[in-house]
Order: sequence, then C-alpha cells, then structure tokens
Amino acid sequence: MKIQFYTHRPDPLHYGVRLMDKALSRPDVRLWLYAGPGRATDLAGRLNKIAPERVWPLLRAADWVLMPPDEAQAVLPRSRILLLDALPDASLPPWPPAPRNPADAPLLPVWLNLGWDETRPAAVQALLSTCAARGVQRLLEVVGDAPAALAAARQRWREYREAGHEIEHLVKDSA
Repeated sequence: MKIQFYTHRPDPLHYGVRLMDKALSRPDVRLWLYAGPGRATDLAGRLNKIAPERVWPLLRAADWVLMPPDEAQAVLPRSRILLLDALPDASLPPWPPAPRNPADAPLLPVWLNLGWDETRPAAVQALLSTCAARGVQRLLEVVGDAPAALAAARQRWREYREAGHEIEHLVKDSA
C-alpha cells in the first residue's frame, strides 16, 4: 500500500475536498473517508458547506449497516464515498462491491484520513489491518498546520514506516 502525507494544510478539509475531486475523477475509485471517532456528521455537514454545488455520492457507514439488505444493495453501486465514524469492523459488509460484470476492471479503494489525530500504535495497526483486509491500495493523510496535528502525523508516519509501507511526503502547495 502506498501512503501519502499532505502536511501543513491550513484547512485540511478544504484540501481534502480537492483530493476527493481528483480521486473521484477516475470512475474506478471508491473512497473511504475517515475523520476520527464521532466526526462523520460534522464532516458531512462541512462538505456540503464547502462545495454546496456538488452532489457527493456519499454513504455513511452507520446508516448502511442499518439498511434492509435490498435497499443497501440498491444504494451501494451509486455510492463512491463511504464516510466512517470509526474504523470498520466485521459487521460492515464488503465495500466497494465487486464489479457486476466480471469483465469490468476492479474498483480501486482509496482511504482518506482528514483530521485523524490518533497516535496509539494499536489504533494505527488496526487502520493498517483494515486497509489490508479491504484491499485499499492508497492511504492519503491530510494534516493541518497545528503543532499537535503535526506531532500525531509524525507518530503515524513512524508506525507506517515500521510496518514497511512506502511513504511520500507532499508539503503545502504541492499536489
């Protein structure tokens, strides 16, 4: 899995929207969007304020798990962003779904962390295990310019590197 850090972003969410636009310009990309525990509702609201002209193909994982199976199956193919309140566990069905036509190219899962301030090694390892189990090929970390956010990102960087992942650092004004 390739990991990219975008650091020193004055507003990580605004920059994250830019990355989302870029990623979703590819029809095969499905985006896991995570901002940390309990922040999904706030994040969805802020997305709509930042880009009100956009219709985000968004599905909240907390809502999906509660849907009747037939409704969930109808919603899944249209949903290109899965918004997470927490790291997924076994109760979350496989996402993105497999292509309906076996001749179609497989979907490309990308994980985007916006404002995740976790530093505990066990939590970082849980994220890496989740990404591996779900077939995530790229992990994007958008980090603000606050000292605490940068310190947490440095700790996660060390954890990722120790786990043997390729890491790329993109400083402000590079994309």
